[in-house]
This record gives sequence, C-alpha cells and structure tokens, in this order.
Amino acid sequence: MKQFDPNSFLTDLSHNLNNLNPEAGEVNTLSDEFVKVFNDILDKHAPYRYASRKVQRALTNHGSPKTLTSTAKENTLYSRGLKLLRGPNEDL
Repeated sequence: MKQFDPNSFLTDLSHNLNNLNPEAGEVNTLSDEFVKVFNDILDKHAPYRYASRKVQRALTNHGSPKTLTSTAKENTLYSRGLKLLRGPNEDL
C-alpha cells in the first residue's frame, strides 16, 4: 500500500484552495466547491480501499440462525474477514 504523505497532501490542498475565489459567490456555493476540492485531493493521496468479493463474503452473515448457532462461531468468521481485509501483517 502506498504510504500517505501529509506534506504532499497539504501542499496540493493549499494550491487548489488558492484557486477558490471567496468573493465570487455565496457561502453555500463556496462550501460545495471546498468539499469537492478537498475530496478530490483526498482521493488522490489516500484513495478509498474497497473490499474484495472474498472479504465481503467473509464479513457478511451467511445462512440462517440454525447454521450459525454459536456466538463464538460468528466471531471467528468475522475475525477471519477482518484479517483478510487488513492483511496478514496487521494485528486486530
């Protein structure tokens, strides 16, 4: 996974926020533009990570209550899903 660099993020954010013209519009329009710029820069530096199908299946509850009778079994399945999502090197 690519490491997040806060200095690069803040530099890009400040450059893009300097392009906003606060005298050009009203508060609602400017706040919408700020949110759009912020989200674009955030997606560039720290993109949202989607879970694979394998991980999604592990995190969802399959079957009826008859198939998963014990809480311990449910916790085991959930923990496996978290391990798949986080990777083998990260602790819970």
